Amino acid sequence: MTDNKFYDAAAKTYVRYVLDELKLSPSGLAKQAGLSSTTLTRALNDPTHKFTLSMSTLGKIMKFSGINMNPFFEAKDFAEMSMAPYERDDILDESWGNPGKFDPTPSDGHMTIVIGHTASGVWKVPHLLKLESHAPLWLTFPQVNSTDAFALLADDDSSAPSVRKGEYALCLRVRALGQKPDHGDLLAIERWRDDGALMEISIRRLVVPEGQPPYLRFDNVEQFPEILEFHEDTAELRVLGKVSWTVRDPVDYKLRVEMLGRARDRRRHM
Repeated sequence: MTDNKFYDAAAKTYVRYVLDELKLSPSGLAKQAGLSSTTLTRALNDPTHKFTLSMSTLGKIMKFSGINMNPFFEAKDFAEMSMAPYERDDILDESWGNPGKFDPTPSDGHMTIVIGHTASGVWKVPHLLKLESHAPLWLTFPQVNSTDAFALLADDDSSAPSVRKGEYALCLRVRALGQKPDHGDLLAIERWRDDGALMEISIRRLVVPEGQPPYLRFDNVEQFPEILEFHEDTAELRVLGKVSWTVRDPVDYKLRVEMLGRARDRRRHM
């Protein structure tokens, strides 16, 4: 089980870091993040306050501040928690359709296997097992069989801002979706060439224009303009699954440093 005392301490450390970086008071930050004015004041200043800072609260602070909370926690602290802290508006944007209601029912496992890397134009000789030298992520989807979930590590920014370089795309296999890919879905795509000798795995957005053939594009279309016609499950192209969440491994030191540096750069240009 998650250590609530450690979670509380980490959550408060994160909030205090945001306050220091943005030079705001607790009530000022609460107002800017769309929270009750007493939400942070009581949690930070009243040791008898019995309620922890929820992931919903931390998510609103992260969305307003642009400062990622993940470095303040360890992966194991999310092992039995929901995927809520990793929600990304640019994936679950309502313009692409309303996301489903969150269900906190536990799944049958507590980890997700990282099956490989994703990048544009990187073709590799396929392995019998596509598992690469990555430890599993100690988190998974609620109410999903562990065999229906997998993760990919992004090696470029072709899918930015949805999945940036160094981030993990958590995906659900097609069989677990219960429906065919639809307009706006962010998909993990496997492509083959040279009679199956080389394979590319990439993350692309499915676009279904009214009255026109569907196609796949990268979210970072300015730097990665390649467009593919979408024909589901052919000899050259197969949908591995749908990207549902984006996560960053909080126990990777180099990624931690990079993430904090990125947050500082954003604030300098605000």
